[in-house]
Amino acid sequence: MQTHPDLKRQINTVLSLLITSILIDQLIVEKLIPSFSKILGLNPIPVIFGVPVNLPFTMGCIPIFLSFLISYSLFCMSSDLMQKSFSRKKIRARVWKVIRALAIVPLFMISAGFIYLPLHDYLPRALRNSLESFGINADIYSFIPGVEVIHLRGSVFMMMGTILGTIVCTRKLKSILTPANLPPSAPEKSLPKEEALIQLSPKMVAREKQLR
Repeated sequence: MQTHPDLKRQINTVLSLLITSILIDQLIVEKLIPSFSKILGLNPIPVIFGVPVNLPFTMGCIPIFLSFLISYSLFCMSSDLMQKSFSRKKIRARVWKVIRALAIVPLFMISAGFIYLPLHDYLPRALRNSLESFGINADIYSFIPGVEVIHLRGSVFMMMGTILGTIVCTRKLKSILTPANLPPSAPEKSLPKEEALIQLSPKMVAREKQLR
């Protein structure tokens, strides 16, 4: 049966391009055009035993999106050209499906933060302290006047949202990157008796002739 070990390679390629896009945003865009990264940015803040660990960077969603869009489109084009199955429509559809799948993780994390936001004032203090003692917080930077920074808390809520989003994202990527039409495995053919005897050792052949 023919297997497709490319799936792991495809997922690793997607993750590598995503990490590269984040590095491009941090090392190039942030240095040259810092305001561009702050148009729509996300700053994840790990929380350990109630102590938030502020990371020294903010991920610019728009630069990362554009960088990944270009790099993954080029990868798909080169891959399809090598396989002689180039189709702009298919490449466009595949790229957007992958981008939507990757967007599930931050969307689930942010959604969990917004769910916790109205619950914060109604929860008992002990429970609230427990939920905010470990996990992930986040700050969202936007271009909207008056809401330039949105502080999302509820560490455990946001961590569970991130985990759930990662699971959903992984399943989506596998379904997108797995080839749709697998070649059927060739059925095993039973060899004629004479051909089967040829593949046996000389002693087995002699024994077979004696039995006849």
